Amino acid sequence: MNREITDELIQARKQQYAEWRKEHNFSQFEPPNGVCWNCGKQIFKIYDGTNKITGCPFCHRSFVD
Repeated sequence: MNREITDELIQARKQQYAEWRKEHNFSQFEPPNGVCWNCGKQIFKIYDGTNKITGCPFCHRSFVD
């Protein structure tokens, strides 16, 4: 299945991840807008908001450093 990644889907993933972080008492390491500060790509095109995020899935830069 090839699902198009829309702005609405990205917003939904960000919201889902914010809720996941709160539920699991996990700190926010990802950029608030979801754009990697190193490579400039939108991380929520890959991440669906259901697991912890500590780095960029594109350039593999850590957000924890």
